[in-house]
Amino acid sequence: MQTSLRLELRKVTDEGDGKPLTVTAIAAILARADGSPVEDFQGHIIPIEEADLAVEQVLDQGGLTAGEMHERVGVGKVIGMMALDVEQRLALGFGIGPAAIFVKIRVTDPVVKRRIKSGELRELSIAGEAETEPVVEAA
Repeated sequence: MQTSLRLELRKVTDEGDGKPLTVTAIAAILARADGSPVEDFQGHIIPIEEADLAVEQVLDQGGLTAGEMHERVGVGKVIGMMALDVEQRLALGFGIGPAAIFVKIRVTDPVVKRRIKSGELRELSIAGEAETEPVVEAA
């Protein structure tokens, strides 16, 4: 099973100096377009139903603060977030693609903005906590 995926920043909107930079990207790929699950770097598989509930809970609790490389927090705020499975993508007219969590982030930190604009920061990663349970594979 593939365990590494590049999650590149897909759209960067810059309104000029002193204003926030907006980044739109896929934050996590949960399953391929054919429905087969994707393992993350830690070997976890996140079912789309669980991801959808997690997104709802995060948004109900006021959203997320963006950080830099899991080290520094407060560089921006997640202002949009959605988990879509393959069927939802098709129903919304997005075409065939992976089940994923999509995010929109408003970056306010000037150093991080400069690093994104220069191309130094081209990818993102998400961090979170969850209770895990072993996957039982059918014999």
